[in-house]
Amino acid sequence: MKVVLWGAHLSRNLGGPSLLAGTCRVLAEAFGPVECSLFSLFAADDQARGKQRNVAILPYRKKDLYQAFVLAALVGALRKVGVKVRRSFRNPVLGPIAQADWVADINGIMLTDLFPSARGLLEQAMQLLIPVWLGKPMVKFTQDMGPFQVPLNRWVAKFCLPRLALVLVRSEASRQNLESIGIRENVRVRPDTAFLLEPADPARIGQILAAEGLVRRPRVALVASRQVDRRIRQMEGTAPEAPNSYVRLLAAAADHLVETQGAEVVFIPNELAREPGGYDDESVSRKIAAEMKQAGAARILSRGYDAGELKGVIGACDLVVTSRYHSTVAALSQGVPTLVVGWGYKYGELMGLAGQERHVFDFARARAGEIVERIDAMWGELDAIRAAIEPCIPRIRSAVLAGGQWVREAVGLEPMA
Repeated sequence: MKVVLWGAHLSRNLGGPSLLAGTCRVLAEAFGPVECSLFSLFAADDQARGKQRNVAILPYRKKDLYQAFVLAALVGALRKVGVKVRRSFRNPVLGPIAQADWVADINGIMLTDLFPSARGLLEQAMQLLIPVWLGKPMVKFTQDMGPFQVPLNRWVAKFCLPRLALVLVRSEASRQNLESIGIRENVRVRPDTAFLLEPADPARIGQILAAEGLVRRPRVALVASRQVDRRIRQMEGTAPEAPNSYVRLLAAAADHLVETQGAEVVFIPNELAREPGGYDDESVSRKIAAEMKQAGAARILSRGYDAGELKGVIGACDLVVTSRYHSTVAALSQGVPTLVVGWGYKYGELMGLAGQERHVFDFARARAGEIVERIDAMWGELDAIRAAIEPCIPRIRSAVLAGGQWVREAVGLEPMA
């Protein structure tokens, strides 16, 4: 069986490789051996990561996508009137899809008003419709979608999603968003596939910690987000390099942990720019560290670690304070107590999978005093929090894997016994 995937960047971020690893695990459980390939705009960077998962990387350019969209529309029109079309295409997007048995999109969040770019929405529509017009089952793996108040986003969703074989969403909120615009028949809810990513082995994590100078406990991971920083800057009108309320809030939390608990703080950037000096999670981490009074007790994890290694470092921490979705998944899936300063609706339901939703704060309303107060409360019951999370992990992983049976049915196969 040949499956082509869209949507995951494998280099310089935690989320994409985590989603790919989880998807491969679901496919292996549901289908057995599968020949997987992944479209990439950054093929040179992604080749090595793809090889680790036995996934072929398919390079393409944006112009290839636009050309494929036009050709696929023509093929779809011809198929409607009964004209047979050859299965071999030179276009680097159309060719692999024509040879595949089915196609899956594994983006983390898509078709949302939170990213209302018209060009982005158009390109998302292309990715969804090209396989459909070629007669291939198209599946969206566990993602968040919506809200749909922006007219163009709502139109794209209503036009594209009913044509898919299956839409797996990772939250009840996303299901409700889709239902609000009349999309319900092909929608199912399952947790994020990244729960299935395995951390690197303990010996490798020990090497990383030693190389980074992380030798003490207690240890706290702090995962800052450029998405939150950007939104706060827009709200407050601050310059990119200037501290803002989000930066000061996390700096205050980090200082408090150093001063009251003697904690070692490690910043773990989840998304890195492709150009040196670009605006990314690392640059936000450096702003926070520069604002700290106890900056000498903080380290910023250097570049180059893969998703399993980053997950392993998160697992070697006593507490995680994060503004990133997949670092939250990485922490919860290892039983690490987690406090979220997040954006969007997706964090509350994610943390709720393990009964931890009370530790979620909205970035726009969070105040340093309440974050410090919550950290103190959590610190007094870290063992109890871990004990509450750990029994939830097998259930969550099983729920992710069970989604594979829906995929089998969607692409025309009988459920496995």
